[in-house]
Amino acid sequence: MRRKELSFVNVLLCLLVMLIHICSSSVNELDKTSLEYMAIFFPWRLSAFVVQGFILLSSVKFFMGIKDKKLNYFKFMISRVKKILVPYIISVTVYYLYFIHNNYYQGFNIYELLEGIFLGNLVSHFYFVVIIFQFYILMPLWIKMVKKVDVFIAIPFSILFMIFCHKWVPEIVSIISPSRSFIYNDRLFTSYLAYWVCGCYIGVNYDRFYDGLMKNKAIVSLIFILSAMVNGGLSYINSLGRVNIRFIEDVHTIYIFSAILFVLMVGKIIGGKLMDKVALLRGVDSLSFYIYLYHCIIIYECTHYMWRHFITDLGFSFISKFVMTYGIIFIISYVWIKIRERRKV
Repeated sequence: MRRKELSFVNVLLCLLVMLIHICSSSVNELDKTSLEYMAIFFPWRLSAFVVQGFILLSSVKFFMGIKDKKLNYFKFMISRVKKILVPYIISVTVYYLYFIHNNYYQGFNIYELLEGIFLGNLVSHFYFVVIIFQFYILMPLWIKMVKKVDVFIAIPFSILFMIFCHKWVPEIVSIISPSRSFIYNDRLFTSYLAYWVCGCYIGVNYDRFYDGLMKNKAIVSLIFILSAMVNGGLSYINSLGRVNIRFIEDVHTIYIFSAILFVLMVGKIIGGKLMDKVALLRGVDSLSFYIYLYHCIIIYECTHYMWRHFITDLGFSFISKFVMTYGIIFIISYVWIKIRERRKV
């Protein structure tokens, strides 16, 4: 059964990932001392929990459904290949051909394409698929974990192990092989382990989790607001380059956990009603994976249009990308869900 509160969270994360990519070029191009930079930087930085949120959400959904059932690993992986891997490979190929057409690459090279597929580095957001598939491959391990390991051991250990791997895996690789620098740590599942593990235990204890979450709404909201203020403020100061805040990623990690809990709470409070009333949200939910894969093409095409017509105004560029990206996605999503729901009648 599809949980409406989780569908709402899925929609919210999908909308935020588009916002991140719309804001990215402006964050890189604007004068860092300007008010415009500050206005765009804060929503951009505070939206940067979506990949972790998607990972946790994927884990929750799977473990809600499996519980005491036995996993047919072969059938499970075949379903993941059909639903996730094949659309991903097609989208990477589409982007690669698009980049060739726009002279980012000189011509078709199968090795470049395969590298883009395996590393998820052709477009910035593709790394999520590479990460989530690593978790899928190890699914028997996670099932055994939730059956054998207590939640109060598994989650703290996963957090500590994730922080250790995120900070030290590149250093360990450089010690083993001094001539190489390891730049793919963000493509390893270990860098996101705690979010997946938390999702595993939330899924198998779904009702108990939400009972506890809803009883502590005020605390969850307060922690979210405080962590958002601290993370946003310190990240902004750090981005100006005047001060190097070494612990900024630790602050951001705390914010990520608080933000995920907050949106899960909001989903429970208002998500069900909104998903019932607003067809557009149901459309975005239904197409969310494809929106995730393809929305950047709209942003790229807006950028190319600006270049071709020598439009250099950054404010106009940002507004155009915002309106076009959300506008096109909303129209497609609305038309899609209306057609789909009429067929069911």
